[in-house]
Amino acid sequence: MAASVDATRMRLPNLPLALSVKLYFILAQGLAAVSFLLDLASFQIRRKELVLAALSASTCLLAAQYALLDAWASAAMMLLASLRFLVSSVTRSPRVEQIFLFTATAVFVALPLSSASCLAWLGNCIQTHAAFNASDRRMRLQMMLGSGLWIAHNVHIDAWVSVLAEAGFLLSNCVGYYRFHMAARAPETTSGAPAT
Repeated sequence: MAASVDATRMRLPNLPLALSVKLYFILAQGLAAVSFLLDLASFQIRRKELVLAALSASTCLLAAQYALLDAWASAAMMLLASLRFLVSSVTRSPRVEQIFLFTATAVFVALPLSSASCLAWLGNCIQTHAAFNASDRRMRLQMMLGSGLWIAHNVHIDAWVSVLAEAGFLLSNCVGYYRFHMAARAPETTSGAPAT
């Protein structure tokens, strides 16, 4: 089911309503496309702090996209995620993690309940735990799980460019996980083939 958008609120001054709505939609999809590019780059970076900075920028763009699509619970969760990524790049404090989990839950409870907001909240909480995880391996695996929930959320609200962006994020994360944690562990023989 698509998120309902109040088209009259989206009217730009001196433009017909239909054109205003189209411009908002195009702008929203453009933000998601730039977010997609940041997501693709993010998990190809080895240093966790730089991964988290790229994710912060990406999620900030997605928050703006969700706001343009009138999906306020999703926008709030993404804005919180953007801040969380920045903070978790400098601290792994369990107390700070708990503050972000509490804030996400407060936003979830304060906004209208829907299946989309449930998916956004759950995805946000899983990715919050991932961002504060000291293990790069566990962070990447938990981010994959959270991505799956955000993909389901984006399908639910008909945010198809966001589906593509989140799928790119998931794919990039999978490739990064393989490069940094699976391929790096495979010992090679002198011929370059993996040892058996």
